[in-house]
Amino acid sequence: MRYVIAHECRSRIRIRVDQKRMSLAQAELPDGLSIAVSILRMDFSRADSVMFLLRLGELLGEWIHKKSVDDLARCMSLNVAVSG
Repeated sequence: MRYVIAHECRSRIRIRVDQKRMSLAQAELPDGLSIAVSILRMDFSRADSVMFLLRLGELLGEWIHKKSVDDLARCMSLNVAVSG
């Protein structure tokens, strides 16, 4: 039973990492293009907003990754209490 749970957790992490890699490759060009066009049009507030939202997305992605790793560690732990 423990092996099935651990395997399921690893599969979920692997799927999330693969999705993140694919989404990063597809998102970088349009994001950079929208910032460049905004700057060329002298629309600095829009460029700032796009960069802010991109940074916010990166922070959320990092938090999700950390939480996923913590969840994986919890799923795979042996639940052994250490007595002092």
